[in-house]
Amino acid sequence: MINFTYEKETVIEEKSISVGDFVKNRGLSEVVLACKVNGRVAAADYIIKNGDLIEPLTISSDEGYLIYKESIILVLLHAVEKTDGVKAIFVRQSVNKSTYFEVETQKGRDALARELKTTMQKIIEEDTDFRSIKLSRSQAATLFLENGEKERAEEIASLPAENITVCKTAKRYHLTYQPIAYSIKSLSVFDIQAFDDGFLLKYPTNYTISTIPKIESGVKVHNAIEDYRDWIATVGVENIFALNKTVRENHIAELVNMAEGLHEKKISRIADKIKDTPEIKVILIAGPSSSGKTSFANRLCLHLKINHINPVVISLDDYYVDDARMPRDEKGEMDFECVEAIDYELFNEHLSLLSKGETVELPKYDFKIRQRVKGKTLTLKDNQIIIAEGIHALNELLTSRVARENKYKIYLSCLTSLCLDEYNAFSPTDNRLLRRMVRDAEHRNTSAEETFRLWKSVRRGEQKYIFPFESEADEVFNSSLVYELAVLKKPALELLSGITPESTHYSRARRLIKLLSYFEEFDPAPIPPTSIIREFIGGSTIVH
Repeated sequence: MINFTYEKETVIEEKSISVGDFVKNRGLSEVVLACKVNGRVAAADYIIKNGDLIEPLTISSDEGYLIYKESIILVLLHAVEKTDGVKAIFVRQSVNKSTYFEVETQKGRDALARELKTTMQKIIEEDTDFRSIKLSRSQAATLFLENGEKERAEEIASLPAENITVCKTAKRYHLTYQPIAYSIKSLSVFDIQAFDDGFLLKYPTNYTISTIPKIESGVKVHNAIEDYRDWIATVGVENIFALNKTVRENHIAELVNMAEGLHEKKISRIADKIKDTPEIKVILIAGPSSSGKTSFANRLCLHLKINHINPVVISLDDYYVDDARMPRDEKGEMDFECVEAIDYELFNEHLSLLSKGETVELPKYDFKIRQRVKGKTLTLKDNQIIIAEGIHALNELLTSRVARENKYKIYLSCLTSLCLDEYNAFSPTDNRLLRRMVRDAEHRNTSAEETFRLWKSVRRGEQKYIFPFESEADEVFNSSLVYELAVLKKPALELLSGITPESTHYSRARRLIKLLSYFEEFDPAPIPPTSIIREFIGGSTIVH
């Protein structure tokens, strides 16, 4: 007899049972994607023990969403292997809350989209069994070798990780660092449509639950990702195996210099474009958390000064409303993320006056007394331009009184283009979370536990106040650096290892540890002090 806890209720089973069978027997296979057992996502074949604490994961949670996403991609890979006339598939990054992928085929894209969707539906209806297999590095290499993939076997043998997780579809094994669903019957909501040169695999999110989110434009962000992917392929580091080889063979300094030079070139081009457009009076910079907005804004200032333009930085934080007017979230706490936290009418008025050459007394927000006080007086000179950076900077509410031709909007994000392999793209969200975790520990004495706790609120604010305005941007700047997860590895692992099984964030920490285990780490010495990544790991000369 087994006695355990499920959703805070005591459950008694007459005999031993796996957590996957427990979910199935309760008729929850179409809702529950997986379960945490004692704080860690358990494989479906885990045998429940006396005293275990079991928590179901559905798509409404961050972890459940990631499981849904990983699992529906596996169904896609399985369907491709069962489809005649498709030579290869390449799974890329997220676009419009969907996964972009390309295939080598002579078939028409609309017809192929319909065929793949039908095949996937059949696979789901049959509840085809997918399972993760945990192996030692040498066992995984042998498995791929026996499956006729000699080159991939050699690449796996070179990974620094001691243990490798793989999943099997129809004909192939695939590397993974994500848990997968116990039953693919839980993945019934999805769609496929042609997009750009490939397709979008669409699915629900933890914000939409049972419906597929509406497709926004996303073209500019997608193009920025593809541009960077083309570049990393050109320099020969399109996947983690190539990056690791670059580190092992001591060529990392050259890669760092090229990656930083690319950033410098793109920032210089933006500064030149602004110089050549004298109507621009206000530069607005927005992007999600840990995109490197501060470093980017400061580097842009340097390039503008080189172009004989003297930028004046205005902080949106100085326009926070006083405590009495500060909106509250569902817990009754002050919500600094929402647009109503900013006195956008005053900000709008000040920008309008400044762009017309008038004098304005700027406010200064005093965080100690949580009130605005008098700031400096400002009048723009002929060679001056305003830079305003903040999460709401692209929202027209803040700048509607400034003529469109007087504004230049820049959307900044860490659009990670590096892939584990041709079937696995690394998540930009994971990348930004690791950036923030390392930065907050280094500069704000914030624990990894606290960063995890705040992340859900941060992500909710991004979904509501940042991502809907991507298409407003005149320019999308990709702040990711192809080498950065390798340099984030050491400090991030030190922080993640401190997350204990008692933490509600334990399973997410373990997943990130698994991701980082695939990277060779390197000393950050070759990274210049003006690099965006220095904002997070320390040593920056442009962020103080």
